Amino acid sequence: MTNYVTAELPKWAENTVLVWSVFGVLAVVSLGLFFWERRLAAGAPDGGVRPVPLGRIAVGGHSMNPPAVQAPVRGREAELERIGALVRGPGGGMVVVCGAGGLGKTTLAAEAAAQARAQGRVVVWVRWRDDPERLGQDLAQAAHILGLPEARLEEARTGRVSLVDAVWEHLATTPGWLIVVDNVDTPTRVGPGSGPPAAYRGWLRPHGGGVLLVTSRDTSRRTWGRTRTCCTSSPGRRGGRHGSPGRRTIRRHRGRG
Repeated sequence: MTNYVTAELPKWAENTVLVWSVFGVLAVVSLGLFFWERRLAAGAPDGGVRPVPLGRIAVGGHSMNPPAVQAPVRGREAELERIGALVRGPGGGMVVVCGAGGLGKTTLAAEAAAQARAQGRVVVWVRWRDDPERLGQDLAQAAHILGLPEARLEEARTGRVSLVDAVWEHLATTPGWLIVVDNVDTPTRVGPGSGPPAAYRGWLRPHGGGVLLVTSRDTSRRTWGRTRTCCTSSPGRRGGRHGSPGRRTIRRHRGRG
């Protein structure tokens, strides 16, 4: 019977240079794989934001259909026409419906969404939940609904391309849609990164082939920039939640390009 404790070592094990070289190579490979995994998990380079977990995009548990308008929307014909003209037009853009709470911004957006859908546009409704990761998942899902290929999402998952850029590169070349992002009352948190929405490098951009409609209490031009239409609602002497005749100001700001 062989005693393996005292048995003679194989010839290659006697070559200490070879043995330590093999251990060295294995250690280098292990460290390389470790740091590569950390790099993929570290998030986007812009602001150090974690990447959206794309595996959860297709299994979201909430509807992306617009809410039904429960009562006729009156007194908002000018705003609806302004939004409708952009939706019907040959290009795209970004509309911000902004004003204080309780003025019917969501109702106005829902009516605009209903009209767009009646005209054959693809309509996707997203609610801002003060969660940049959730918004990224929702907008990636919206782009997927509009034909963003799985292969492109896989490139984003593996870090070969930024997800926000992949989404907007696709939306820029896809016409005939209206995406509503409702209740963006904390726009500086939208991301990705820490830049303002007006930089148009984050999730809210005016460069699509369709129309992005945002509702918010933030009325600042510095927040939203100039490349968009802004419908600003303010309370009047008489007014109701569903757009009864309060005083409203509609401003249009043209971008430089």
